Amino acid sequence: MTGTANEGIYTNTEYSLYDRFRAILDRPEHKDFYLYAVSGYFRSSAYFKLRSSLSKAKGMKILVGIQADALTGKWYNLSKEKRDKLVREQAYRELCADIAQARYSEETAESLRLFVADVLDGRLEMKAYSQKIVHAKFYLFIPEGWTPDLALGTLITGSSNFTAPGLGTNPDYNKANYELNVELRDSGKIDYANREFKALWNEGIDLIPFEIEQTFTKKSFLRQDISPRELYLRFLYESLKENIEYDEHRVEYDFPMGFKRLTYQIDAVNEGLSLLERHNGFILADVVGLGKTIVATLIIRSFLTRQDRRAKVLVVAPPAILPNWERTLIDFGINPNHYTLLSSGNLKKLGNPENYALMVVDEAHNFRNAGTDRYQELQYIAKAPSQYSSRKVMLISATPLNNQPRELLNLLALFQETRNSTLGTGDLVKYFNEKQRDYDAARREGVPAAEAVELMKLIYRDIRERILSEAVIRRTRSDLLEHDEYKKDLDAQGIRFPVIQKPRVLQYYLDTDLDSLYESTILALTSEIYYSLHRYLSYLRGVKAERFNVTPHTFEQLSGLMKRFFLKRLDSSFHAFTASLERFRESTFAFIKMYEANRIFISTTVDVAAFVNNDDIEGLELALSANEAADPAITECTASDFDPSFIEHLRSDLAALDKLLGGWKTVSEDPKLDQFILQLDNLLKRDKNPAGKLVAFSESEETINYIAEGLRKNKRDDFIVVSARNRDEVEEDIRANFDANFRGTMRDEYRILLCTDVLAEGVNLHRANTIVNYDTPWNSVRLFQRIGRVNRVGSTADKIFIYNFFPVSHVEDHIELEKKAKMKLQAFHSAFGEDAPIYSSDESVEHFGMFNADDILGAEAVNPRLTALMEIRSVKEQEPELYQKIVDLPPKCHCRRLVKGEQSPQDFVYLRSSNEASLRDVFYLVEKETIRQLSFTEACTLLKAAGEAKSPPGDYNGLASVDLSRTAFMAAEEEDALERTGAKKRSGNEAAVLKYLQTFLDSFEEFGLAPEIRKTIKTASEMIQRGAASGRLIRLIGEIRKNAATGNVAVHTQAEHLGKILPQYIDLPEGDTGKSPGTGELYHGEEPDFILGEWFIG
Repeated sequence: MTGTANEGIYTNTEYSLYDRFRAILDRPEHKDFYLYAVSGYFRSSAYFKLRSSLSKAKGMKILVGIQADALTGKWYNLSKEKRDKLVREQAYRELCADIAQARYSEETAESLRLFVADVLDGRLEMKAYSQKIVHAKFYLFIPEGWTPDLALGTLITGSSNFTAPGLGTNPDYNKANYELNVELRDSGKIDYANREFKALWNEGIDLIPFEIEQTFTKKSFLRQDISPRELYLRFLYESLKENIEYDEHRVEYDFPMGFKRLTYQIDAVNEGLSLLERHNGFILADVVGLGKTIVATLIIRSFLTRQDRRAKVLVVAPPAILPNWERTLIDFGINPNHYTLLSSGNLKKLGNPENYALMVVDEAHNFRNAGTDRYQELQYIAKAPSQYSSRKVMLISATPLNNQPRELLNLLALFQETRNSTLGTGDLVKYFNEKQRDYDAARREGVPAAEAVELMKLIYRDIRERILSEAVIRRTRSDLLEHDEYKKDLDAQGIRFPVIQKPRVLQYYLDTDLDSLYESTILALTSEIYYSLHRYLSYLRGVKAERFNVTPHTFEQLSGLMKRFFLKRLDSSFHAFTASLERFRESTFAFIKMYEANRIFISTTVDVAAFVNNDDIEGLELALSANEAADPAITECTASDFDPSFIEHLRSDLAALDKLLGGWKTVSEDPKLDQFILQLDNLLKRDKNPAGKLVAFSESEETINYIAEGLRKNKRDDFIVVSARNRDEVEEDIRANFDANFRGTMRDEYRILLCTDVLAEGVNLHRANTIVNYDTPWNSVRLFQRIGRVNRVGSTADKIFIYNFFPVSHVEDHIELEKKAKMKLQAFHSAFGEDAPIYSSDESVEHFGMFNADDILGAEAVNPRLTALMEIRSVKEQEPELYQKIVDLPPKCHCRRLVKGEQSPQDFVYLRSSNEASLRDVFYLVEKETIRQLSFTEACTLLKAAGEAKSPPGDYNGLASVDLSRTAFMAAEEEDALERTGAKKRSGNEAAVLKYLQTFLDSFEEFGLAPEIRKTIKTASEMIQRGAASGRLIRLIGEIRKNAATGNVAVHTQAEHLGKILPQYIDLPEGDTGKSPGTGELYHGEEPDFILGEWFIG
């Protein structure tokens, strides 16, 4: 029950203590009153609030309790003088802690100055009380020389400390806390309180005015003597403090026999554990060969030590590398009961995803396409409810990017809320949509290759700086060799990295007849063939066509894809191309036979053409019958189900294929193969190939078998051929002959390894130092993976050589394979960085996170975050006194710096979101009321200062720029919130789903829904708004909505269905979460914290 002011009872819900204090002090007849206060806690923020009224008091004496338990361990065997000093220091620390929370504003600055002035002129006296813990709170308002016979005087006592919450001025505190205080005017009670105060005051320890002044002017943002270099180092400390310290208790350092303990790996473990907490996940993207599996295993081990003993880790990886994972986890002593190894192709088989606290996904680039079933399955596991709050996700890939910006969004969506992100922008969907549009414009046909490459640089540098730098751990070999701490460690361990030489082109030429055949082949593939076999669904008519419901755009894409496929096969080898043509011809002929027999079978699981060409219709019917359950699309059609043009186009294609095959079957020479065989002995020379081994890659199994046949004809038997067909059988031979880390007896039966990209991942081949790319992979980022097989820790050679066969100009003109490869590789270089070019010398190599604000740095540049981390670590180790000074600088510190030359005055502002759930650092540069956001690298470049230059004198404090930056930050957050909550247009199914869920929430009582169902629907809606829901959940709700609309399902039945299904996909909160979400409701307008600033003045 709440009393009223008239009864002399004050709470923080109605008439507050703040209101009463002001009423007492503001009355003219009380101008001679003194305030005597005893409070367990004193906060200057309360003093600031009351300053205008307190200025009318004659004087103030405030006795504050201190946290005596902070001194207990230091208390014994000390003199009174030393004890008093400890008490004062503790009191000053508590004052500083409060000041640190104060808002950086002119009002706060003025209040601080007035507080100091009150102390210095004696109007405010303060003492600290340490004899006992002070629980009492009472406030006396009496005139000087008060005696019990005077009528004037007031005593207020109760629950409230002398703090802003205690006064009732903090709305958030008032929602969750209750305060009650009573006012007494009885002379006897006032007299008793007055005597108690005097006794306590006499036992208190003086807080010395000069020391209070020093506390406020040196330990608050009033401090004026911070130098530009000190501020720069403080910037590094604030940005990187989670990774500055080595925490030997955080990373288990015991390495098994045969594994080397490397500092750069330990740093990655510490940073990874930090990113799991800060962003719920991260991408481990060290270049190939630096030991990502070891880093990830150490993270797993450290992570498990901090979890419930039942917690488990899920490791998802391609089947070929699961054995290596199992060996490594066992070697590092991780209990098999605490992890599950799952093939990336068997995600649907996982049961009980709630048991997993951490999911590790190796070769995560395989999940960059959100439209695939396996991505949807993986995202479901990542977002599924967990026993251990939110599930953490570690993605591992040296090549997270193959093609376009949306691939990165898809990976980030596995651990981020895409519309409520903790990264450089709150709305990742909006940001990446903009980048995708820029990317699509750059890759349009007709854009010159050089221009497209430059556009890639601009797009991906921004992505790197704004987003990836906060969620990716990536080090190149150049990074490790650049920094002394890492380099000394590598030298001590005897580890060296080979130097990748510039890629070299293996040239081959076509004679006149072959050149003519090439031209006619390309003309046929691009202009004469209809690809009617592959587009057969586009010819269907009537009911059968409706069953498949495929858009015309799909057929256009399919035709283009088949053209590129055959041209790509032509680039790979004559043999692979001819074999592909023969299969195309056989399938086309089979379709014509079915058409003419008026029985056309369509199936995705049965090789219909093989049965038809063998005239085994009975066997075909049996196979179709057996597969009917697995393939619901199996259909039998008649000729009348197709457009008449279908048979015409099939026959035209057959004639064109027969003509092409007639030409290619007469070809007996192969200049590409001849050149490869001719160069072999040179490539294997020991002067540049110490082990005398090389690896040749092709995308086509037929091509490597063809090369092998060519080598046999040339009397060579020192080669091994590896494809998906035989990898498991020959794994021991591969490792014994090509793996420098092989623990058994190394062998030398094979000098040449001919393989498909089945060996581009998860295997060491670093006894070899030479790679031959016999063809350019469709996925050009495969080139990184290929080279990573030989460029690894423990490589035996000093140099790595790369040889590329480029596409023949006829092929390049039509599919732009070389142009697209260069574009993709440049996108990767700009987004993630690499050590060296890998395809052509035209590539502009950069390193992760690195570009100068004024000038793009060259290939020798290194990771700026790593450079910055090493710089602040160096200060810590070599200048410990300076480092401690930096750590002790007050929060919200700032300094001034004189601008050089004609540089305009500008202000740098560092803000941090105050929302712990989505903590973000944001840097702004303000110049003449214009504002732009800076990257970490740009901020480093701007702030970097050396020497002993002092901050110039002056009163300028950048307050207007801080306010402008706060406004910009909150405006961006509010815009993101509008996107998130649907106030701005969403596309497709997601918008329809949100609208559908909102109908239940808007009419909850009308529909008579159970509270638990309402809470479930509301939680699902909020998750979708934040971008926290899996695509599978959104599709599921969309299907329920469509079924309800077409089946006229009752609203109550729909809601119950949702109530049963949704808990499988969402974590339900404890209790209700409040009102149903509406426009902007998820945005609460939290003002960001000001961290530091630098004012560049003229």
